[in-house]
Amino acid sequence: MPERILLDTDIGSDIDDAVCLAYLLAQPACDLLGITTVTGEATKRAMLASALCRVAGADVPIRPGAEDTLDGRPSPQALAHQADRVAGWPHETEFPEGDAVDFLARTIRAHPGEVTLLTIGPLTNAALLLDFAAVWFAERDGIYFHDPLAAATVFDGEVCGFTRGEVTVAADGTTGWRPRADGPHEVATSVVPDRFFAGCFGLF
Repeated sequence: MPERILLDTDIGSDIDDAVCLAYLLAQPACDLLGITTVTGEATKRAMLASALCRVAGADVPIRPGAEDTLDGRPSPQALAHQADRVAGWPHETEFPEGDAVDFLARTIRAHPGEVTLLTIGPLTNAALLLDFAAVWFAERDGIYFHDPLAAATVFDGEVCGFTRGEVTVAADGTTGWRPRADGPHEVATSVVPDRFFAGCFGLF
């Protein structure tokens, strides 16, 4: 049975989100139920996601999500620079506004216990949906494939090792992590790079 996935993404700020979405669209074991976007220019980010889905021939519901932090301040990622290139590609231009979090909730409730919420951007949408979310990797120099790695762990349980603990999200968007043997969350703390690259990029 395919893995049912909801993708929450800040696509348009860095290349790895686009690679992650391309991976999910190419992954035969993935049933991509929807995409929500987050941080500044969320609608432009939705257009970029739409363009990739069109290229893949996939009809995936897309909803622009929160653009500001939980305490109402503008996101540090105010602009979706990569979306400036989307004009030359077929894509949707109109999306339901203000529906992202409700869309996530409706979709999850429609498939109880079967949906993986894959969050690969700032966790505002996830926090609004749940008061907690998964850890995300800080931005670093160069290109790192954090986001497609997160997707790959859904389909390959051996690509990462996990540590149990507790994730917290503050009102300003800061994400905290504390290892705890009886914690409610798991975070990837080790990776098998060769397994990841073979499994992810072998699909293309």
